[in-house]
Amino acid sequence: MARRSKLGKVLCLAAIATALSLLLAEGAARVLLPAPKSSDLRMLLPDGGAAPMAEALHYLYHYGERERQGAGPRGRLPASMTQRIAYDRPDWDYFDDDGAVTYATNALGFRDEEFEVLPREGELRILALGDSFTFGLGVPLEFAWPQVLEGSLRTDLAPRPVEVIVAGWPNTAPQDYAPWFATDGVAFRPDVVVLGLCLNDMAPVPMLAFPAPEVGEPWLGGASVLASRLQQALAARDARARVPDHGAALEADPVPWELCQAGILAVRDAAEAAGARFVLAVLPMMSGLGPDYPYARMHGAAIGFAAEHGIDCVDLLPELDGLTDEQVQVHLLDQHPNHVGHARIARGVRTFLDAQGWIR
Repeated sequence: MARRSKLGKVLCLAAIATALSLLLAEGAARVLLPAPKSSDLRMLLPDGGAAPMAEALHYLYHYGERERQGAGPRGRLPASMTQRIAYDRPDWDYFDDDGAVTYATNALGFRDEEFEVLPREGELRILALGDSFTFGLGVPLEFAWPQVLEGSLRTDLAPRPVEVIVAGWPNTAPQDYAPWFATDGVAFRPDVVVLGLCLNDMAPVPMLAFPAPEVGEPWLGGASVLASRLQQALAARDARARVPDHGAALEADPVPWELCQAGILAVRDAAEAAGARFVLAVLPMMSGLGPDYPYARMHGAAIGFAAEHGIDCVDLLPELDGLTDEQVQVHLLDQHPNHVGHARIARGVRTFLDAQGWIR
């Protein structure tokens, strides 16, 4: 009887100790664990307020296209504009104190330094055409791959003048900017046109390789921060284990890829008619990197299309060998390339141009 009483006391003390440990852990979790990061991008307003990113994009294109009417060769964005787009607690030190990156356009409506419509005497001029990856969403201008490429060329070719025009437009695809290139783009008289093809131009694939975690009903009704975080971590682990073959999107709906191909060919034809060299640069997604990269079939489709049509092409995926997703992404919840990703893209484009002998 005494032995049972002693055992009961031990079990009771153990239960009390466990409960206290859990309470202490819960308290620590509430104090120390930061709230989950938000993927919402916000345009910071001069009055201290903020607007959704969708409104920022509407402003960019609505007013940019209105300015283009009868204005002569120019970009597709409003001229001499400054915007600040903020992230929730970004990790990289190039963000300002508000977690924002500043985007400024020049007098011609490009996110670029000022330059003249016509090249200078002896200038090497490259026009980098593309979407948000080429625009440099999530990085300061100096880290965007066209600017990194420009800096490299200016260093090595000095005193020869070099201009790499940042003709990147967020949320666009080749079929969207092909008409612009045929009228305005060729007027800038590039020697080389580099079309940066993002894989979601080919099909509506997500930039995040794995599906969004399915958390379900919160454990303990959401009353416990510790339980909720454990539930979220397990859901994220399960999601990462369910990475699909994103190449299947090309077969599920071939129309976007067909439109994209037509846009690429239109840019290629206009470039060659204007006497410029043309290269298709296949930009990798910054997610799912490694031996089981789930976008590999899309790279193969793009390279095969280029070969079929005699288009010079560079696949930039090998430039990311040995890097993890976290090392090359702008933000935990934004898979655009960061400064590291852009530097690798610029290096790959430069290596290709050198090998072709186009910049001597």
